[in-house]
Amino acid sequence: MAAIGGRAADAEEAPTLISDLFRAINDRIRELKDAPTGECAFICECEDEACMHVLRMTIPEYDAAREDPAQHAVLPGHQRPAVQDVVLRRDRFVVVKNVLRQGGGQ
Repeated sequence: MAAIGGRAADAEEAPTLISDLFRAINDRIRELKDAPTGECAFICECEDEACMHVLRMTIPEYDAAREDPAQHAVLPGHQRPAVQDVVLRRDRFVVVKNVLRQGGGQ
């Protein structure tokens, strides 16, 4: 079990909490950006707690990815096909959606 936020999290819960933490950081970055022009630096929202890679998105791209709370913006290659579907693929980022798979996936 991983300790997250001062409490223990099981192996299935921890990746979702990590993605949500990265999303919260990115939401704050988004709040600080006034003009929706050009690309901004966001943190990859993948489920790897050690990943601190930066991805580049415009504000409208980030806002579109955030329309569905089950979606996350990650770097190409950081998606997990066993529990995520690719919603949008660009050379700079991939938008993935967490899905329930038969057989016990998320």
